Amino acid sequence: MVKFGTIESAQELKKLMEADKDLPKLLKGLNTTRTSKVTDRPEIKQVFERIEDGKVVEIRYLEPGDKPEFVYEASWDTWKGIVQNTIDPQKALVQGKMKIEGNMQTMTKYLRGMLKIQDLQKKVSYEW
Repeated sequence: MVKFGTIESAQELKKLMEADKDLPKLLKGLNTTRTSKVTDRPEIKQVFERIEDGKVVEIRYLEPGDKPEFVYEASWDTWKGIVQNTIDPQKALVQGKMKIEGNMQTMTKYLRGMLKIQDLQKKVSYEW
């Protein structure tokens, strides 16, 4: 088990992404950076990920001056519900429980791949 929102949890997700047969095709050409923020737990450092041609090539904590292209924000309970499949992420977005900042054109182009990552995230064994 890994704690949610840590480098270790991002590394576990990366392993699942690398093992997935379909993901390379779905994310081919995607070059971006991203981070997730737990809005009601400021003590949880944001993990920064760099993706090149659809593969995670860098995982580290967000540093001052970093400007990730995508920022996903939600409360601890919302993140937990999304990962444990008790909260639908699309509904959380519509209801304002989750926010996504970033290039929506890129999001739309790679939506199937990003949804696949979301499904893979649910397979990580998290410690809450």
